[in-house]
Amino acid sequence: RLWDTRIVGADLEYASTWGFVGLFNQIASRQGDRSWFSTLDADANIRQRLTVHLAISRFDWQSHQETWVVRTTTNYQFTRRIGLRLFHERVIERTDDSTQDNLNTVFDYEFTPESHFFFVFVRDRHESKAVFSKIAYLFGD
Repeated sequence: RLWDTRIVGADLEYASTWGFVGLFNQIASRQGDRSWFSTLDADANIRQRLTVHLAISRFDWQSHQETWVVRTTTNYQFTRRIGLRLFHERVIERTDDSTQDNLNTVFDYEFTPESHFFFVFVRDRHESKAVFSKIAYLFGD
């Protein structure tokens, strides 16, 4: 099994009108080795339309494997119905000193209540690029 049933964890959080800060730690057994997972989350409400989220996670295994994941999400609401989100993720493997990046940009337009048009640009860890769109429509009663 990937994770044993014995897990010890702790979660500390602080929330305010300006944002949120949280720290989560977990010690468990993974494939017979002790592992430690730790993450720091922070949200900041910068003005009324701009929010920024930062998450830094560390995975540490007893066999000297160490992975860091740094995620940032920035959201800007032009209006109540139009928004732009930027996602960036960097994965750092300490075992082989490799770094990989993933970048997503999402434009969101709510054209009727609960119905959205999305335009997405993706650049993944292998430097592949893609552009696509999606419509999510909520049918009424």
